[in-house]
Amino acid sequence: MSTATESSAATAGLRGVVAAQSSIGDVNGEQGVLIYQGYDIHDLAEKSTFEETVFLLWNGRLPKRDELEDLKKQFQANYDAPAEVLEMMKHLPKDANPMDILRTTVSALGFYDKEGHGTDRELAGPLHGGANTNVMKTLLEIGSPDKIESWLDETLAAKRKVMGIGHAVYKTEDPRATWLRKFSKQMSEKKGEAKWFEMSQKIERLMLERKGMYPNVDFYSASTYYLMNIPLDQYTPIFAVSRISGWTGHILEQYGNNKLIRPRAEYIGERDLKYTAIDER
Repeated sequence: MSTATESSAATAGLRGVVAAQSSIGDVNGEQGVLIYQGYDIHDLAEKSTFEETVFLLWNGRLPKRDELEDLKKQFQANYDAPAEVLEMMKHLPKDANPMDILRTTVSALGFYDKEGHGTDRELAGPLHGGANTNVMKTLLEIGSPDKIESWLDETLAAKRKVMGIGHAVYKTEDPRATWLRKFSKQMSEKKGEAKWFEMSQKIERLMLERKGMYPNVDFYSASTYYLMNIPLDQYTPIFAVSRISGWTGHILEQYGNNKLIRPRAEYIGERDLKYTAIDER
């Protein structure tokens, strides 16, 4: 029989523990499948618009034409950030970490409604992102395809992480990476600048051969953004903006059956200890 400690170790970080039910999305890391409200994302990426997908995430079905037009009008009416938030951003340090700026801005946005009036809603919490910025910095540092093998030999020997490669859930190709690889190739052809795509492909091939690891969503987004002339310090805000529709969908779903999520930790420390005076310790 497994001990309590072994059971705890098997679920470190709550990995694999089901804490809630959701109809919004499903990730199958073994098969490389990602589903939004029953639709495979390859189908949506090829045929759906951004606004259609947002409506799907929020409502559980694809919109009719009038519903889609109404959603677009709602987005347009909320394009402008409150003046108070914009003024605050002007005073942020220019050399501040983009993730810190993003956290500050998102938190501040929670205090204002669309008219700029303060509200009691605060949007806060840990955000992850920025990996694609580091992917592009790595490509720029390497400089050319012929230097990749020596760079990779040194990186792996030093046991340093290759940014944008590997995923905590996907053990095969991340389906989002499938499309970003395609977009990176399209942009390289459109700009007549194939180097960054070719370098990415070479790193992808070598990491698969040597480590059996696949690119994740950040890997090819780096070269795609770069070829679109997007500054590196804007990658993290784009990371957040692209996920807000999904985050909102989960919030709306939880509101429908709102229960406080409070997992417990298994105590493995000592018991029955007695306090001793400081001079006796």
